[in-house]
Amino acid sequence: MTPTAARRYLLRLHLEHGGALLACVGLVVAAAGTGAAVIATLGGVALFVVAVSWAWVEALRMRAPGQPMVGPSSVSAEANRLTGWWYLNEAAQVLGRDGASVEGRLKLMVALTVVAFVAIPVVAVLTS
Repeated sequence: MTPTAARRYLLRLHLEHGGALLACVGLVVAAAGTGAAVIATLGGVALFVVAVSWAWVEALRMRAPGQPMVGPSSVSAEANRLTGWWYLNEAAQVLGRDGASVEGRLKLMVALTVVAFVAIPVVAVLTS
């Protein structure tokens, strides 16, 4: 993995996880009845969509002639690997970073997303 590929991979992961977090926080704010929630929710969804679309474009660029679109060694499988945590430690090492700190940051984003998602109905009930 080259340093450029590692940076792109880590940026995609942070966009994907940050987008999901922002969308859930926007939904919590919407449940509370605040009008600015639409911007946060749509912005979060947009970040997530950009990250996943970017992974598909990268996977299509790397496609070998005759490579299938679906299956274990397909473009679809590669796009999933580019948005998953498959290369996290390798990318961090290429950039001279600690893989555990990058993984910890992503785990925190996942935990906050789950908390925000669970808080949506709670906030809706408490503010109604």
